[in-house]
Amino acid sequence: MSLLSSEIVVEVWWSDPTELEDASRFEAALLHLDDDERARARRLRPPKARAAYVAAHGLLRSMLAQELGKFGLKVAPSAVVIVHDRHGAPHLGSEHDGLVSLAHDLRFSLTHTDGLVACAVVRSRDVGIDAEHVDRGVLVGELAARTLTERERETLEGRDEAGKAAGFLALFTMKEAFTKARGLGLALDMSTIELRREGERLLFADAPDDWHLEMLALGDEHQVALAVERRRGDVLHVVTRRR
Repeated sequence: MSLLSSEIVVEVWWSDPTELEDASRFEAALLHLDDDERARARRLRPPKARAAYVAAHGLLRSMLAQELGKFGLKVAPSAVVIVHDRHGAPHLGSEHDGLVSLAHDLRFSLTHTDGLVACAVVRSRDVGIDAEHVDRGVLVGELAARTLTERERETLEGRDEAGKAAGFLALFTMKEAFTKARGLGLALDMSTIELRREGERLLFADAPDDWHLEMLALGDEHQVALAVERRRGDVLHVVTRRR
């Protein structure tokens, strides 16, 4: 490996939130949340929504607690401090002793959809993850007009409805992941971002080397997209773990 290269490891944890529809598992998972999150979880009425919320936030907190432990900081998942900026993007708080510099170094992203929750964590690089269920009802024409470029829409022409929906969902989830990585959310107009395919890979049309874009195989029922900032000399490794 070159002396100028940097090993960057992106950890992706994922789980099936329906497992928490069992009452005993749900109560055990609640212990990983902080007081505000537990209160919010109990207010959610549909069992599926409640399980997804607890599974997602519990998974993220467990993941961050493990990362902090690598630095010798023993913090319970429920005690990890998470703050949000003006765009709603989550960040690690700096309330713990010795955490000030680490709070700016550890980046993470969270997503949940029907039947899947996933978190991505990496050091020193912006990261975003997004997931959508493949059976999600998608009005491709209407959404594509708002979120895709003219060239991207042309690539979907000629496909059958299933192929068009799958192609759109891949582009949409990747753009969602990128906006999360940028920390801008809805403030970033997706139709200003253009992606192109190179074999099985998605790349930015104008800056293919600045970001690592990857569709993750986390089962057959979901499209899962990961966007990671990439700098010159970076050697990226994506490790996925089912929890």
